[in-house]
Amino acid sequence: MEHLTQLLLSTDLEIILGVLNLLYMFSKRSNFISRLGSHKKNTLLSRLKHIAEPYGGKECGFGLADCCRPDQKMPKAIYHFYYEYYTKSGALQVIDHQNISKHDPKSITVKLWKDLDQHLDDDQKYHLFARARLATGFWNYENRILFVQARLQALSILVYSDALMGYTSTLIYPGFLEELVELLELQQLNLVEIRAAALRTLTAIIHLERNSQYQR
Repeated sequence: MEHLTQLLLSTDLEIILGVLNLLYMFSKRSNFISRLGSHKKNTLLSRLKHIAEPYGGKECGFGLADCCRPDQKMPKAIYHFYYEYYTKSGALQVIDHQNISKHDPKSITVKLWKDLDQHLDDDQKYHLFARARLATGFWNYENRILFVQARLQALSILVYSDALMGYTSTLIYPGFLEELVELLELQQLNLVEIRAAALRTLTAIIHLERNSQYQR
């Protein structure tokens, strides 16, 4: 599991999707993830939450279907790297770069880590990397559809692992289900895997709602 968790920090989206597909099988067919030791489980779930983060939603021009249309003009925010964090002393700090799309996410992150090492904990450092990976790759259409697929797969894993406590309203925001349906209606031949991921996510959300009703 340590190896799989580490692979989620790759800049190769195909590798990330391969890991997510394996974790999805673990989460849906067994309680393997929930039985992990506290540190291993929390580290893994933290990585998954970073991948499952929304991009801003449909109202900001980042609807799931919009991101998967090759002729869709994406908003200028696609090139914007913005990150807020609290230092260990509790002070709010902001990193704001208008255009890092042509840069390498690892080199950017390493530089930021060196500058901010004393202010960030390990989870913040890897969150920063996940944001840099997104900001440097999302402008490319082929990468963008892989980011969408990874986001959906990570969300499904979190649902089946009962790991959405405190994050449900953030990751499954109002209008998200409508975005999934709109995504399923796209007919491009290259989106077979995306549609499959959307169906898996819908199934996971239904599973979540049924469990919530049962617990009531």
